[in-house]
Amino acid sequence: MTRASNRGPLRAILLGWLSLVAASATAQTGDAAAPNEGFKVETDKAQRYSDKDKLSLGEEAVAAEQRILQDVLQRVGDARKERDLVKLNCLNEKLTQIKALLRIGEQSYIALQEAVARAVETSAQHEFAKMQIAKQRVQQLRAESEQCIGQMAFFIDEKTVVSVEIPQGLPDVSSEPAPPAPVVNPPALSAF
Repeated sequence: MTRASNRGPLRAILLGWLSLVAASATAQTGDAAAPNEGFKVETDKAQRYSDKDKLSLGEEAVAAEQRILQDVLQRVGDARKERDLVKLNCLNEKLTQIKALLRIGEQSYIALQEAVARAVETSAQHEFAKMQIAKQRVQQLRAESEQCIGQMAFFIDEKTVVSVEIPQGLPDVSSEPAPPAPVVNPPALSAF
């Protein structure tokens, strides 16, 4: 298969995935709007920008996504050093999603450059909208990654001192012998 023939199924998958992202964002906000409403809004915004602005904003979006990726990678490294598996699992989940969205953003930026070079306005608007949705979702994932708390939040550190006060007047039971262990006969294994 040639590279051009591989684009059709890939674009269909990406469009389906972006539709799901837009639908989940709509469902989370509780709006009764159509699932593709978020994508339509971004496409409408894309019409306001010139091709030069779309390319500039697209480049900024990809750069912002890459910075966010580095930020979350730093958090993952910190969680590994702390040996905090709860936090590490949470961060790895966000990191995986960010990587996928960054890949979509980068591919859309390349497709946007091609669409601008060929002067295909609808394709340029479409790719620009995909990039903006990916950028928004990556920003949301960064915020979610900041909310990842680990097991360290639930443990008392090693420097905690516990003091026990023994009330006066209690009998000393440490010198008394332990009571004898009860004798238990095991049940018969067979009725014969």
